[in-house]
Amino acid sequence: MRNVLALTFVTALATSAIAPAQALPTGTIAIAGDVMNTLATALPGGGTSTTHTPPLGFTPHVMLWDPSSPDSFIVGGQSFPPGVMKRVTFLTPTSTTVTNITPLPGQTSLIDNPGQLSWSQSGQEVIVIDRNLDQIVAVNVATGAETLVTSGPQPWGNALHCGAVDPLSGDIFVGTTTNAIYRVAATPTGQVISLLQGGFPAAIERIVFDDSHIGMPGSPYFLTFAMANSIQRIDLNAPAITTQTFFAGSPLQNIRSLTIDHQGNFLFGVNGNDVYHLMNTPNNPASASLPTFVVGSSTQGFLNWDVAVVGGTTTPFRLTLQSVAGMGFITTENHPASTAQGFLLLTLATNFSRGAGPLLGIFPDAITLAILDKPAIPGDALHWTSVVPAP
Repeated sequence: MRNVLALTFVTALATSAIAPAQALPTGTIAIAGDVMNTLATALPGGGTSTTHTPPLGFTPHVMLWDPSSPDSFIVGGQSFPPGVMKRVTFLTPTSTTVTNITPLPGQTSLIDNPGQLSWSQSGQEVIVIDRNLDQIVAVNVATGAETLVTSGPQPWGNALHCGAVDPLSGDIFVGTTTNAIYRVAATPTGQVISLLQGGFPAAIERIVFDDSHIGMPGSPYFLTFAMANSIQRIDLNAPAITTQTFFAGSPLQNIRSLTIDHQGNFLFGVNGNDVYHLMNTPNNPASASLPTFVVGSSTQGFLNWDVAVVGGTTTPFRLTLQSVAGMGFITTENHPASTAQGFLLLTLATNFSRGAGPLLGIFPDAITLAILDKPAIPGDALHWTSVVPAP
């Protein structure tokens, strides 16, 4: 007899990996501006008490928090030549180092005007949605190597604006200034497989994958996106593509950015100085939740092109548990790259050297937890996953 239970877990690849000496506490909000060539940082509830970095030497437009180096952000922007990607590492809240990722010495970067960044499934590459190229570019953050994910004429023409990798499928969903969302297949790389939906009332500003409510099969898995004055959702687990308005109205005016914070809630930046918080609830619309002011930049002209959060959720992964003839097995999908694994053996035997006895009211019972020194193989006995701290 075989019983199968599929569960989806969300890993932030974050909190448990952070060292005590970390310069930026979990929950720190970073904001990429447009005018001052700086990043602003603040803690939630900080009002207007933002801290600005020294000038970065380029204009930052988009960024990602890096869970493998929790004091740093991967930042894309424009300089001369136009497209750059750099790592900005905080030594203290007011001092940073900036290291180049691309272009490589003597070369011109493929990227020109990055509109949104997201991590690949492997966590080794950053996927760039480029608004000037109207193409998708993958950048290896360790080597700076760039690869065109798409090339040639595309159905979105010259309207590519934003997009993100679906961490469960690896597909890339992109939004356009012609008010549509397309789905680009992970395999074969770069093949556009469908127009997900078009005819929206405004351009698509940002796309994120809201993994806070996924769990049992059939539960919602939301593609969440921002337009000028609203936040919308599409449940990718639903039998039909239906757009749901999650929230609309004040203060959602001219949204520039949207992200999910370390607690699974939304942060969005408007065309101005302010960032707002919106509780993430499974219901549509978000009738029980209203946006609250979080922080405002103290610098006029700071346009909040992008917002990122230290400890922000990055990747959901799915575990399929199987009970076969009294044995427990597990298979995994989208196992995060920078993790270590151990194995958890559950048994009714009481002759183990440790762990025998009642547990949570169950007796007889024995639990043995062994941290193995070999790589975990999907399909082995029940195992757990935890983050490998950065060196």
